Amino acid sequence: MEHDVGHFTEARPHLVQALGVARELGERSLEGQWVGALGHAAHSLGDYPEARARYEEALGIARKLRERRREGSWVAGLGEVSSGIGDYPDARARFEEALGIARELGFRNDEGYCYGELGRVAYNLGDYPQARAGYEAALATARELGRRRQEGHWVGCLGDLASTVGEYAEARERFEEALAIHLELGKEDYDLLEATAELLARLDRGEEAAQLLAAGDNLNKRANRGRSLGDQARFDAALKTCRSSLGAESFAMASERGRALSWESAATGALEYLGRIQF
Repeated sequence: MEHDVGHFTEARPHLVQALGVARELGERSLEGQWVGALGHAAHSLGDYPEARARYEEALGIARKLRERRREGSWVAGLGEVSSGIGDYPDARARFEEALGIARELGFRNDEGYCYGELGRVAYNLGDYPQARAGYEAALATARELGRRRQEGHWVGCLGDLASTVGEYAEARERFEEALAIHLELGKEDYDLLEATAELLARLDRGEEAAQLLAAGDNLNKRANRGRSLGDQARFDAALKTCRSSLGAESFAMASERGRALSWESAATGALEYLGRIQF
């Protein structure tokens, strides 16, 4: 269904319809499932108030029915909402709770996800050693379970961390690996494009960075995905750096070229740009 493949705007009316049927039939478990799915759709669209309300309602149903795995999912969803609005202490508490449930149930995939999200919270709080520990634990779990898409995601997060702390050689290596995995799988990752662009901007490769920023932003908008407050601030800062280094006209031209790129062309270009870096 649309919800599963990321077309959240199109999915909403179908989820609402499914929720109505579940309520009409008195199927409380299905009701909780569709309420939580609506929370996920709202979160992906950047509608944090609705996402929080939906997740809280779904969580209440899961706890009443003693559905522990769904309880963990909706607690983690609330952690994502808190992270998205910059309430990192609450996000950390939510992910720690969800991690406890995953460990209790023996769900390794959920456990790995929580490790990674706790790493992301630590990153946003400036605790980079803890961020690395979380990302590496998530990556190890993904590799253990053979989850290649998740592997690519966490490798990219380690690249982003390395870029942030000035470990540029590691950042390049991580981004190259992550991009290769996503291209192999045919899975788009707009955040990875933008993180790669940030590295290029830090290395004074403004034209290449501007192209990737525009490509990622354009693809992100087409998918109708919302950004967290922190991610939006980072994106705006990277744009400002590129515009300042290139000048208005060159920046506009590079951005126009970037907006014309498909995901595959942008990711292939990013690998080419990374390969040109000399240390």
